[in-house]
Amino acid sequence: MMNTKKLSTFKRLFMLSVVLVLSLASTLTLTACGSKIPENTVFSVDDLAGKSVGVQLGTTGDIYV
Repeated sequence: MMNTKKLSTFKRLFMLSVVLVLSLASTLTLTACGSKIPENTVFSVDDLAGKSVGVQLGTTGDIYV
């Protein structure tokens, strides 16, 4: 059986590794791997000409487009 000092050191290392993994995961999630959101180029219905539009069938979007 491990003594108290080794167990305490193991707990600290384990908690440190958990914190590091969670920090790395949250950093990657929040930065979205450096991708940028494209600028909005659609300001009216006329701007949709020639573009592909996804709509849900049976909704007003389906009827309008």
